[in-house]
Amino acid sequence: MKKLARTSGRGNSSDIALIHPPHILHQKKYNIFPLPWNLDHIGSTSFIGRYPVGPSWNIPPAGFSTMKNFVESASGYSARIHNLALLRSQPAAAVAEKFRQLDLADKSILANLAEAGSHRRIAAYISRIKASLFAVDLHWIVYAQGAVETLRLIKELHPHSYTLVGGLSAGYFKEEILRDNSFIDFLIIGDGCRPLLSLIRQIKGKKDFSQVPNLVYRKKTAFGYGPKRLYNDLECCQGDERSPAAFSRGCPLQCSTCGGPRYSTSRRGAGKDRSIYSIESIMRKLFHLASQGQSRQRVSICHDPFLTLGKAKWEALLNEIKRNNLKLNFLIEFFLPHTREDILNIERRIPGSQIHICPETMDENVRAFHKRLRYSNKQLIMNMDLINKSDSLSMSVWFMAGLAKDTKRSVDGTLAFIRGYYKKLRNKKDNLLSYNEMLFIDPGSPAFEDPDKHGFKIIKRSFADYAQSFIMPFFKCQINYETRHFNKDQLFALFLYMHDQMNSIYRQNKLISEEAYQKIRQYNLLLREYEPDYDRAMAVVGSALREKYFKAIGDKFMRKLNS
Repeated sequence: MKKLARTSGRGNSSDIALIHPPHILHQKKYNIFPLPWNLDHIGSTSFIGRYPVGPSWNIPPAGFSTMKNFVESASGYSARIHNLALLRSQPAAAVAEKFRQLDLADKSILANLAEAGSHRRIAAYISRIKASLFAVDLHWIVYAQGAVETLRLIKELHPHSYTLVGGLSAGYFKEEILRDNSFIDFLIIGDGCRPLLSLIRQIKGKKDFSQVPNLVYRKKTAFGYGPKRLYNDLECCQGDERSPAAFSRGCPLQCSTCGGPRYSTSRRGAGKDRSIYSIESIMRKLFHLASQGQSRQRVSICHDPFLTLGKAKWEALLNEIKRNNLKLNFLIEFFLPHTREDILNIERRIPGSQIHICPETMDENVRAFHKRLRYSNKQLIMNMDLINKSDSLSMSVWFMAGLAKDTKRSVDGTLAFIRGYYKKLRNKKDNLLSYNEMLFIDPGSPAFEDPDKHGFKIIKRSFADYAQSFIMPFFKCQINYETRHFNKDQLFALFLYMHDQMNSIYRQNKLISEEAYQKIRQYNLLLREYEPDYDRAMAVVGSALREKYFKAIGDKFMRKLNS
């Protein structure tokens, strides 16, 4: 393999190219029907076009900037971050300008144009990158297809460079991913800072990959494994003010279906337990953010600071922020309700912040079984009422259907609560109550490893199954589980029912227009009407014939939707 010289990191040249892939990298032309919401703006992801696009899908993992800063500060090697996901949702500047007036009337125009031309633009962009090592993240499983196809394209365009994949999902499916995708040279398990630096040194030097910790690499007839080490990237960026502003690393909870808690990290075998940043380190990062000149920049706090930092350290941090008059506000995650004084303290010290609460359901028993955490609805509502009365705080409250012990009754109870609470919500623009479906159980989660104990049956287990499901034209294909109350068909029906009810609530509260409501309602009716056709098409043997059926069904679907 050709040895590449050390590069400066300027422009599109670097020793390491850190690549955030699109969710999907696909060239199929038949119509794709994802979730029934979000033809307009409802929900957390934008499905205008054929696949999910928008801000929540465009954000590279926080670890990228940590790894870049670590490699560059600890060596003479350069790293550059490339966000290919943006190319799916943002059309070329010339195209955007040409169609901007049309887009004012139909918000799907530019999104569809961006998606339609994304494969060609992504290929052209990758061809201009020069790097010895192309590292692609595969953190959450929703990137399964996009990450692998991006790596395939990279190897086609840069056959003399090395390819690497890493992240939670990559670590869980390590053997299958490397076995089935010969264009991927390496896979890193667990935290990446030290292994990545060691790998680029070996690529530039002796190429003894057996010395790279937590690396899986190719040998002539098998896979090789570097020495196993328990690393935590927090140790690499504790003193780096440029790294993402985080309070802790690792989640303190053990929600049954989540792939990110302590249990799942330990199962992957290359990560330490969760750890906490010092107050001094957090303040350095916050000072750095505040110095960027952006007024009231928002800082997201993943994981409840009362549980991660502890109440005393959290209050000390709030006091420091107030004392130094930092012009920041925060998105703060609550894992459970907190006291009246706790919320008032946030209001006094960091006004303008938003509190994100995930109760999942208003059935206390269903919630306790899912989250392994029990609290009362009375406590939850007390917190919501305090935020609702505040002029300087807002909230987003997230519910999820399809939990292990969910029934039609528990779903209806949650819907009734949301409908009732919207009637007393003072500011419907800045406060959101949302209800979404649990499409799949994260690989590596407690429920994935021991489904019977957690009330589930897993119906998809391989990496290939997940990657294929994300390019299927019917979101029912992505459901990977059943419960004791709902099989796959019944879960699909439950999700459509839930979305119908939520869109009715949004219309009543003027969060969507009557026109949007009617279009979404028609969309849901057509999903029900064409479900048997898609089920029959999915049973067809042979991808070419199956895709022919998909296209025919999709064309009929769109003609009816637009009639």
